[in-house]
Amino acid sequence: MSLTRARSPSSKERPARSAFAPRCPRPGRSHRTHQPGRRSARGWSWVTESIRRLSYAILTPTKLFVGGRFDSIGGIHCKNLAAIDLATGRVLPDWCPQPDDDVDGLGLSRNALYIVGQFDRVSGQPRESAAAVQPDTAAVLPWNPKFPCCADDVDVDNSIVYLAGSFEQAGGRRRYGLAAFDSTTGELLPWAPKLRKPDSAETIRVDEAAVYVGGSFSSVNAVAQSSFAIFAR
Repeated sequence: MSLTRARSPSSKERPARSAFAPRCPRPGRSHRTHQPGRRSARGWSWVTESIRRLSYAILTPTKLFVGGRFDSIGGIHCKNLAAIDLATGRVLPDWCPQPDDDVDGLGLSRNALYIVGQFDRVSGQPRESAAAVQPDTAAVLPWNPKFPCCADDVDVDNSIVYLAGSFEQAGGRRRYGLAAFDSTTGELLPWAPKLRKPDSAETIRVDEAAVYVGGSFSSVNAVAQSSFAIFAR
């Protein structure tokens, strides 16, 4: 792992973020809320009065996965995490993992949808702040890194799941705002950049060449680095 000093990122370099509102609220930061109402786009028309906040969305060829803070969506009781059929615009009633608290970030691989947030359980199974569900069936997968709050974002590339947030430990070891886990076993990996307390990482994206991190920080690994960093893989 090496830290590449980053110039101010262009829009092409900046990690993409499909988000409607900020992540875990922190003292001193305003917390905007999605304003509910009736939306119609591409023929979609459904009521969102019960939605208090939409935090994140991930698009696939057939579905739109959405996470946030809500008790129901599109007239379907799907709490905090749901899937919308792109062909019909309807919420899928059988795809409802029901995290018991906010979902703040989503990361999708070929076989799993990774979620992070402020929840303790998913489909009634213990999962503290991080979990994985099957994209087709919504079944909770065995992946369980036993991660304490709070993670703000997640991304996955092949065998590695990257988390960003305001945490100070992960997998029983010290990790400051950034951590990586095996995508199958949930084992904590050696990758361990260090942010200075009380700084936090809020957005993370990964590709074949690098890991891109944005957030409220002024240094990484005791080197001055403001708000954006790139780590070579």
